[in-house]
Amino acid sequence: KNFSAGDRDTIVLGTQALKPTGSVTGNLSSDITGSPNGYVQIYGLDRIAKVDSITGNFGFNDLPEGSYTFRAVVASPLVDPRTVSGVSLISQDTTHLGKLKMASFGGENYASWSSSRRIYLNTTSSGASVKSTIYNFPLLVRLNASNFDFTQSNGQDIRFKSSSGSKLHYQIERWDSVANQAAIWVKVDTIHGNSRADFVTLYWGNANATDWSDGGKVFDSADGYGGVWHLGEENADTSIHGLYKDATPAAHNGDDRILSTDTEGIIGKGHRFIPGDYIKTQPSYTLRPTKQISLSAWFRGTQRGLKGNAIASLGDSYGIRVDTTGTVRVFILADTDWARISSTNVNVLDSAWHQIVGIYTGDALKIYVDGIIKGSLAINLPIKYTLGPDFFIGRHGNSKREFDLSGSLDEVTVLNQSRSADWVKLCFESQRANPTLLEFR
Repeated sequence: KNFSAGDRDTIVLGTQALKPTGSVTGNLSSDITGSPNGYVQIYGLDRIAKVDSITGNFGFNDLPEGSYTFRAVVASPLVDPRTVSGVSLISQDTTHLGKLKMASFGGENYASWSSSRRIYLNTTSSGASVKSTIYNFPLLVRLNASNFDFTQSNGQDIRFKSSSGSKLHYQIERWDSVANQAAIWVKVDTIHGNSRADFVTLYWGNANATDWSDGGKVFDSADGYGGVWHLGEENADTSIHGLYKDATPAAHNGDDRILSTDTEGIIGKGHRFIPGDYIKTQPSYTLRPTKQISLSAWFRGTQRGLKGNAIASLGDSYGIRVDTTGTVRVFILADTDWARISSTNVNVLDSAWHQIVGIYTGDALKIYVDGIIKGSLAINLPIKYTLGPDFFIGRHGNSKREFDLSGSLDEVTVLNQSRSADWVKLCFESQRANPTLLEFR
C-alpha cells in the first residue's frame, strides 16, 4: 500500500501482509505485417516484454497486484500502437489480455461499415451560441435509444469522420447496451462559430473492426492537456494505487482514498465524495504550468463543509473551491501571496450539476460557471510551486481537513494553457444534459 505524510492526520500502518505477485500474458497479431516484431510496455514501470516474432506471444511475470495500462508497439510504420487500459491483476493470478489485433487507424476504409449517420453541430443562437472557430475540440457525443440502435454494435466498430472527411480519434467513456447509453469523446479538428454546416459522421456495423478508443489521442499533451480524470472507477478498497485513470498520455493515475461507493456523474459515471475522501496523484511538469492554466470540473452538492469544499488543488499553488455561501473561488499562488477571485451572483450548493472553470491567462484570473464568466482579476505574475507537491481531487492541496469535499464530481481537467470564453462555452454546451449543440439527422 502507498502512504505519505499528509494523507491523514494520523497514519496507523498496522500489520501489512506481503502478497505474492501475478502474471499478465497476451498475443499480438496483424493483418498488415503478419506475425509482428515488436514489444509491449507497462506505463509507470520500467518493464518491457518482447513479442515472439513467430507466435506473437508476450508475457510479464512477478507483477504486484493492481491496475495496469499496457502499450503495444510494432516495428512497422503501417501499424499503429495499441493501448490497453484498466487491466486488473490479482495476487497469484494470471490475467490474459487475449489477442490484440494490430492495425492502421488511418488506413481503414469505412465503405466496409454497414451503417452511418450525420451529427450536425449547431453553434448558432438556437444551439451552443458560440461565435469563434474552435480547433481540436473534445466533443462529447451521447448515444441513446432515440438516436442509436445498440443491437447493431458493441462499440468496438464505432468510427467518426469530420465534414472535410478527416478520420477523428475518439474515446468511449461509457458503453452500456443494456441501458442503451453511451458517452463518447471525439476530437473534432474544426468547429465553426455561428454555423449549422459542420457535422461529424458516425459509422458502425463492422464485426471485424479494431477497437481504437484512446483517451490519449483525444486529450493529447500536445494540445495542452495535463490531466483528465473521468472518475468512473470504483473499488471497495481505499488503497488501490493508480485506480483513477488519467486519460492523457501522461497517465497521472490517481490513488484511491475514497470510502464512498456512489458513482453518480453527469457524463457516464463520476464519483461522490464524503469528508475524508480524496484522490491523490504525483504531478509532473504538465500539471505545474507557471504562466497559464485552465482547471475545470463538474460539481454537484448541497453541504457547506467547515470552510468550504475543495474540488481540486495542487499543493495550494492553484485550485478551485466552493465556499460555504455557494460561491466558487479560484486561486493561484503568485509571488508570496495568493491571487483569489470569487464568483458573483451564483450559488452552486443547490443540488444541481454545475460546470466550474478557473483560468489564468497570464494577464488575468477568470472564473466561469456553466459557460458564463462570473469574475475576472487582472494579474501578471508566474504561479509559484513552493508548497505541497501533490495534486489532490476532493481535498485541500496541503491536506487541511476543514476543506474536505462533500458532494459529487465528474470530469476533472487540467490544461497547461488558457482557453477562450467560446471554448469554455462550447465545453459546457457539449457536456451538459440535453445539449442543443448536437442535431442527429
